[in-house]
Amino acid sequence: MLLIETIARHPSLPPVVFAGAAKDGEDLRLRSRARELGVLNRVFFLGAVPDSDLPWLYATAGCLAIPSRVEGFGIPALEAQRAGLPLAVARAGALPEVSAEGTPLFDLEDPESCAKALKQALAAPLHLIQRAQRHADQFRWETAAERLYGIWMSQ
Repeated sequence: MLLIETIARHPSLPPVVFAGAAKDGEDLRLRSRARELGVLNRVFFLGAVPDSDLPWLYATAGCLAIPSRVEGFGIPALEAQRAGLPLAVARAGALPEVSAEGTPLFDLEDPESCAKALKQALAAPLHLIQRAQRHADQFRWETAAERLYGIWMSQ
């Protein structure tokens, strides 16, 4: 709901595209709220997206907003950073830790905080995007496997 509330209060923000399988009728609730706020024409639902379409999504988006309360690790944040897509993420779970320094953070209950973070992400300068790409490169499966192997061998 936060992203819909945010774009309703800030018409200068671009449309919101929701990608991913909806859980428990969430897409219906989001559509209903967007209709109530008069922004249904600025909200799009892609549903489940195959992994093969992710590069296209990351390449065509202005930024990736992750308003998740329970993001376990933050793989979408890493994928976006690696692709050079600016982020705006919730101050929740692992998202602030996985995101590069300087990533705009927002409070999950505050559309104004979200709007500020989105505007910062949309205007991110190239050097911050490149720093985020380098940060994301630290999180590779090969690196994780090497570290785990090192731990096993040291015991």
